[in-house]
Order: sequence, then C-alpha cells, then structure tokens
Amino acid sequence: MNQVSVAHSRAPQILSLLQEYGPLSVKGLETLMRPRIAKRRLQECLLRLYEKGLVIRRFEASPFSRQYYELSQADEMRKEVHKLTGIPPERLLQPYFRSQELLHSEECAFWAHYLKEVFPEAEVVRDFRMKTHNDICNALLVMSDEAFVFPDIVIYFCEKENSDPLAIPV
Repeated sequence: MNQVSVAHSRAPQILSLLQEYGPLSVKGLETLMRPRIAKRRLQECLLRLYEKGLVIRRFEASPFSRQYYELSQADEMRKEVHKLTGIPPERLLQPYFRSQELLHSEECAFWAHYLKEVFPEAEVVRDFRMKTHNDICNALLVMSDEAFVFPDIVIYFCEKENSDPLAIPV
C-alpha cells in the first residue's frame, strides 16, 4: 500500500533532500522522496517554500528544459531552514551550481541515493560536500583547503577491526 502524506508536513524532507543532493527538479524530488508524494502535492509544497523564500527556482535550458529548486543561500532563510530541519546553518551553505551542470548534478543525486541504498554501511558523499569530510580527503590524498576537482561521488567505508578505510571515487 502506498503511504501518502500531507504536503505541508513534507517541507522538512524536501529541504533536507535539497541540502544533501543540491538542486533538484520536481521529477528528481518525486523520485527521491519516501513515502511517495503526489506530483500536485509536491508542487504545492514547493510553491509554499518558494513564496516563503526558503528555496529559489532555476531554469535549465536544455532539450529537457526543467525547472530546478535549490536552497536559498540568504542568511535569514538558512536560519529558517535550520528551524524546520535542525540542520546547522553553516551546513546549509552550498556552492553555485552553473545552469549547464544542473542536469548532471541531478543525475549524480540519483546515483548517490541509489548507492546509499546498496551500501548502507558506507558513507556516500557528493563532490560539493567532500571538503567537509577529512577522512575522505585523506583517503584521496587531498588537502580539504586545496582547490581540487573532486569525483562526483565517493563511497567511503570507514576503518573496521579487520580492514583499512576504503574510498571508491565515482
């Protein structure tokens, strides 16, 4: 049986997904959200978040022509997102995603989500979040303050009793 939730109760989940994966389209959010939400309800929730200034809209002109949503980077709005999600305001900071990268970024979000499901014991980290993960930077032999091109995704298995840590760049 499909579980359905009221749209306004999904705002924290939507904001958390945008924090974790970066800009996402309605289709992208629809794909990642559990339990599923009706497209119309998702659009209503996104409109409310947009009207409150918590998210911004971006349009990517490509053959797919999708509208993307991302977290507002305004200080006041990050404080509001923190109140709704509990995510510290400094973790809500995100880099600027160029328009031509939006589709690629969303594809990476799908893969990262899938890899988290396949490897629940691993930490799956997107490129724009890697500088905050010292263990991953060390495994990749990169200083976190260097200007470096990171892989799109890293699957990181922490050190265990019988094994060394393992980082798999994707």
